[in-house]
Amino acid sequence: MTIRKFIISAFILIYTSFIVFADSNKTKTVNDTWTLKQKTDSLCSWSWEIRNISSAQALEYASEALIYARELESNKLICKALFHKGSSLNNSGQPKLALEHLYEALDYLKFNNDPMLSARIYNAIGLASVNISEYDEAIDFYNKAIVVYEGSDDQEGIALQLQNIGVVYYLIGRSEDALDYYLRAVAILENLKDASPSILANNYINTAIVYMQIEDLIKARFFFDKASEIYNELNDGSGLAHTYLNMGVMYFSVDIDSSLYYHNKALERYMQLANQINYAISLSYVADVYREKEQYEIAGNFYVEAIEILENEDFIYGEVAARIGQGIYFRKTDNFITSIETLKLAMELAKSIDALNLQTNASAELALSFEAMNEYKEAVKYHKLHKQLSDSLFNMERLKIIKSLEYSYEYEKKQREIESLKASQNIIRLRLISFIAILIILIVSLTVFIYKQRTIRKKEKLHAETQRLLAEEKLRTTESELNLRKKLLLNYALRVTEKNNLLSEVSERLREIDLKNKKDISALISSIKMNLLMPGEREELDMLVQQTGAMFFERINSINPDLTETEKKICVFLSFGFNSKDISGIMNITSKTIDNYRSSIRKKLDIPENYSLQEFFEGLL
Repeated sequence: MTIRKFIISAFILIYTSFIVFADSNKTKTVNDTWTLKQKTDSLCSWSWEIRNISSAQALEYASEALIYARELESNKLICKALFHKGSSLNNSGQPKLALEHLYEALDYLKFNNDPMLSARIYNAIGLASVNISEYDEAIDFYNKAIVVYEGSDDQEGIALQLQNIGVVYYLIGRSEDALDYYLRAVAILENLKDASPSILANNYINTAIVYMQIEDLIKARFFFDKASEIYNELNDGSGLAHTYLNMGVMYFSVDIDSSLYYHNKALERYMQLANQINYAISLSYVADVYREKEQYEIAGNFYVEAIEILENEDFIYGEVAARIGQGIYFRKTDNFITSIETLKLAMELAKSIDALNLQTNASAELALSFEAMNEYKEAVKYHKLHKQLSDSLFNMERLKIIKSLEYSYEYEKKQREIESLKASQNIIRLRLISFIAILIILIVSLTVFIYKQRTIRKKEKLHAETQRLLAEEKLRTTESELNLRKKLLLNYALRVTEKNNLLSEVSERLREIDLKNKKDISALISSIKMNLLMPGEREELDMLVQQTGAMFFERINSINPDLTETEKKICVFLSFGFNSKDISGIMNITSKTIDNYRSSIRKKLDIPENYSLQEFFEGLL
């Protein structure tokens, strides 16, 4: 066991012991449930973290997490654990079993509102489908993941799925399409400020491999160097090892020494990482290089070590590839029987995993080994088998290409429909925005209109209130003036009355005096009578009566307009409380005449005899 595995295992053991101890001291079911949730989440996280280090250990953690999740009956945790177990099964070379778990995880997605988990499950199904050559299914799920990532505007997630689709096209021999998808992914990632450097570097490697396949080694080397630069900055030994391994493959047919140099660098890195499977694959590549350099002893040792590791790790595909290389090595060292036995074993193993391409390679090498032994009958047999397998492989690849083209057509058609739908939605959205804008304008206009109307009403109300206050003030002023005039009239009338009374008294006393010159006395009396009310005073009195009684006269006219001017004046004096004698003195007519006027007024205004004229007229003021 490596130091890294030992540390991880020790940590798990300590954590598990702690959980067991904690569980033994807890009595509440709620706490126990919470502990199981923590354990399940932790196991899922550990499974994910070590998936590229030890697929077996990752699978163990994921399986244990699934047991806890089912025990908790938590749909969310079951879905999560199924995803991790499916991913671990796929990494450990069991894609069919992986798909069973991943499809079950899909069923539990309906209980989880977690778009990112659904995208990860779609991606895992795509990866597992590739491993069983179900390329259409893989592309379908990769595109589903793209839809999820587009919904959350996750550009890095979109780039990752484009890269995966590129891998599919690379595997079915559509290098140009693969390169297109890789470069699209690279463009997205290079434009992202926070893009994952490791994902970008992996895209560079995939792009380089395609350029290597189409024999554009300059561009291939360019992208390998860009990937190496990133991995060096990240101090990512696994990424560097992967880059060196592919560079070794690139130089194998053009520069054998450069190929050996990069394979040895990859081998050194994988040894440091304790990644047994990739270390063994790298060993087989190094063995191939030494075989081509005709350093057979070194090559043989590397093949033996590589095959032993791959057998122990149960990685059949890698083992078959290594045994084919070993079979070639035995033939070149004239160990024809061992070569044939090795290649036949490789053939059987390839059949067990339905690896048609490896069966094709093994049959071709068997034919050459039998030819080297002069066993032409067997050689022809395997040549024919090789042709059949090649034709089958060609037809299969051709069928896959046709299906892929059909799928691409359907996908592009669907994309056009989606774009059309998006365009329609954009139009609807624009119309909705326009409608909302118009509605807002109408609301604002209506608000402004209402505000203006309210302002106008407030102004009108304020104006009316001002007019009312002015009217009240004018009325108060008028009433004040009227009261003042009433007082003046009353004072004037009283003064005139007092004057008349005084003069009348003087006149009476003069009559009683027996003087010699009666003629002069009579003249004096006549003069006093004539001057009881001077013309100027009379005019002033009439004016005061008219000014003071203007409204009073209107009210009397509304009752009976037939009253004479003299009767109206008498009404005014009566309202002030003057008696007939006072009025006669003011108006310079006899009291009897005033009484006659009073009777006429009572009759014309229909005033009862028992009702005081003074009170009646006071009510009209």
